[in-house]
Amino acid sequence: MKSLNILRRNMRRHSLAQAMVEFALVLPIVLILLVGIIEFSRLFFAWLLVENSARFGVRYASTGTYNPIYCQDLDGDGTPCDGASKEEEIDAARIPSIKDETRRIIVGLNYYFNVAGVTKVNDEYLNVTVCRKDPLDTSGYDFIHPQMGAVGITQYAGCTPNEHPGAPGDTVYVATDYNFKFIILPLFDMGMPRIHLAAYREAKVEQFRVSRLLNVPPPGSVLLPDTPTPVPPDTDTPTSTSTPLPPTETPTPTSTRTITPTPTITNTPTITNTPTITKTPTSTPVPSCTNIFVNGITVTSSEFRVVVRNNNFAPAFLTNSTLYWNRVGTMTMDYFSFSGSRYYNPNPNVTTSPISAAAPSIRLNGGGTNGTWLAHFANTPVFQGYYEAILIFSFPNSVTCELHAVRTVLTPTPSFTPTITPTRTITRTPTITRTPTITLTPSKTLTPSKTYTPSKTLPPTDTPTKTPVPSKTPTRTNTPVVPPTNTRTNTPNIPTPTRTPTRTTTPSCADC
Repeated sequence: MKSLNILRRNMRRHSLAQAMVEFALVLPIVLILLVGIIEFSRLFFAWLLVENSARFGVRYASTGTYNPIYCQDLDGDGTPCDGASKEEEIDAARIPSIKDETRRIIVGLNYYFNVAGVTKVNDEYLNVTVCRKDPLDTSGYDFIHPQMGAVGITQYAGCTPNEHPGAPGDTVYVATDYNFKFIILPLFDMGMPRIHLAAYREAKVEQFRVSRLLNVPPPGSVLLPDTPTPVPPDTDTPTSTSTPLPPTETPTPTSTRTITPTPTITNTPTITNTPTITKTPTSTPVPSCTNIFVNGITVTSSEFRVVVRNNNFAPAFLTNSTLYWNRVGTMTMDYFSFSGSRYYNPNPNVTTSPISAAAPSIRLNGGGTNGTWLAHFANTPVFQGYYEAILIFSFPNSVTCELHAVRTVLTPTPSFTPTITPTRTITRTPTITRTPTITLTPSKTLTPSKTYTPSKTLPPTDTPTKTPVPSKTPTRTNTPVVPPTNTRTNTPNIPTPTRTPTRTTTPSCADC
């Protein structure tokens, strides 16, 4: 029996060791499969965003629309996107507008767009290219098609001699380049750590500059310049006049050049080639104050922070800010800042509430971008009482939104030192009484007495009587041995009867 138990224990140990070896062999393969699924899922997600961004961008470029905030006064006449250089100023504003619409669809990826020092060889580099192609191939613009591959080695999109959004009837190209970076594969030294993703789309630009004219040729036709109506020049018409003869009858013919009045030519009205801009409706929603809100309020040791989130597609601009507080004691305000730009820094510092300061239209991009406004105090105060910040934001279409951030601090704000909470000590093993106490009950002796009486009664003599000594019989009690167990067992105390035959010798007595 003991050998069988030892054999079973050895087999169990052998089975556990075999399972550990099999797990160690299979674990690297499972990790590689899991890492591959995660990384290539991220790669496929990024590729879809790049493809969709080029599609959205070229659709926006084909309509000829633009964002008025990018209008610049190139000719210096004080009329951005209007005046003598109206077409050039509109084309210059269309390029950044198309790039904003292209980047709007890229959500969930970290990228660097128009950041100083970030080039094609850097990770997470993003670039949008806008180029035109004249259908008559006379503009001289050439679009360079991008290719996907290794970062910094493959071909990126480009436009020579420079970018152009395309005129009505032209073909416009919008391309997106993005350097995707793997996260987990470089840790295992597996394959290339990054890859260049690229996509481009082309579309025909609509006739947005002549859509409101009458008798306009259909799209795709070439507009010829108006031919002025020829006006005949003034001509000298010779007229012969007869002069009456004098009495001497001497004929004197005289030739006089008389200018004949030319009939006035009526000016025929002609259609000029003045381009008319058609405001094509787009799917860009109007900014709403419900989409810009306070996303969080934080009170630190010396700062009152307000996080603002802009879910509109259009950017918002901070124009004014006001801070109120109500507490016992003096608080010295140092400066205001928004998104890292410090715009109000009084000297000396201000200690009275409220404080109002105008901001120089600090930009907060749309599409779910967060910006942090903070009021910094110089004397490291203990924040306690009522605090309210009022922030005024404006949008390009004259929409103004007012945000309120209120925080009431009932107790002094503790410092950033984390409080260490002692962990409760868990008693894993209660005290277990391994061996219950076995009470040995006294044995019951079933002894029927046997009396040996001699048949003959001897007279009393002086002979001493031998009295046999009672024999001592050892008693063996078979007490069961209970092995120690870890389980509490209520064992009833069962008395063990022991039969002990005892022989008792009673001496004879003649007088009894």
